Formats: sequence, C-alpha cells, structure tokens
Amino acid sequence: MISKTRRDLITVVLANLISVPLLYIATLFSASKGFLIVLIMELIVVIFEAIFIKFILNNVGFRRIIIYSFFANALSAIFGSAIVMILIFGLLKAKTIGYLLIYLLKELVF
Repeated sequence: MISKTRRDLITVVLANLISVPLLYIATLFSASKGFLIVLIMELIVVIFEAIFIKFILNNVGFRRIIIYSFFANALSAIFGSAIVMILIFGLLKAKTIGYLLIYLLKELVF
C-alpha cells in the first residue's frame, strides 16, 4: 500500500505528464503563436489537471489541487526551459549528432 502523500505526488506528476505534451502539441498546431494564446492554453492545462487530480484524489480540496497543479506546471516550465537551453547550446557546439549526444550526456549526467 502506498502512502497518501506518495499517491498524491504520483497523481500530480501523471496529470502533468499527460497535459504538458498536449499543450506543446496544441501550441505547435495553433495558428497564433502569441503570448496571450499560450497563457490561455496554460490556464486550460491547469484547469484540466485540477479536474483530473480531483477525479482521482476526491478527498483533497479543489483549492489545494489548483496550487499543486500550478507548482507542477511552474517546475515543468523551469526544467523544460533548462533542457531546451542545454539542447540549443549543444547544437551550437556540436558538429554532428554523435558530438551532440556526448555533450548532452556530459551535461545531464556529470
């Protein structure tokens, strides 16, 4: 039996792993790339996650779930931005895919 806290954390991470890729796919196919559209889509993601989490964790208050979802998305944005920056700098430094893979392994593992 997993603990209540671990179950809550797994649920939040699962909701984030489902919604963030969907946000990026929707952004790619969106006709408008403006900041306002992305912000609205991000708010939709937070609401989706809150509903998803509430469905699974029916004993947790909706206000707390919104806070969980907000922080999960903030962490995704921070880590996602860091990974993108590593990839961009890796592409700038690397001359071939092999060098890029070696660079990424050095940055992410060591």
